[in-house]
Amino acid sequence: MRYLGLGVLIYAFISISGFLFVTLTLISFYIKKKVCKMDKTKWDLYFKSMNNYDYLIRFWLVYIVSLIMISGFEYYILISFNFENALFLSVLTIILGIMKTIFKFKSEMNKLLEKIDKIRNL
Repeated sequence: MRYLGLGVLIYAFISISGFLFVTLTLISFYIKKKVCKMDKTKWDLYFKSMNNYDYLIRFWLVYIVSLIMISGFEYYILISFNFENALFLSVLTIILGIMKTIFKFKSEMNKLLEKIDKIRNL
């Protein structure tokens, strides 16, 4: 029963990292807007100047940062509940989160790249 609860907990933290990813992405856009004094024209130039590889690199960087942040939080939660191997479980959460996203990317990669191209060509 403990392992089932642990599996649910890890899955929950991976799901929460998705929400944190969205939050970090929005914060990064807000910071870019304030620092670079972005307006509609500058945003258009910014997004049109990037290629698909640039979009994916930014996605993975922000997503891995969100997974690391959630795993750090998870580590302290697991320690407070006296779980053994809390560090291993936190690292496992990062690895499983990355694997889950890679499998989703493989099946949806072409659709995602088509949507990016549509947005860029607006």
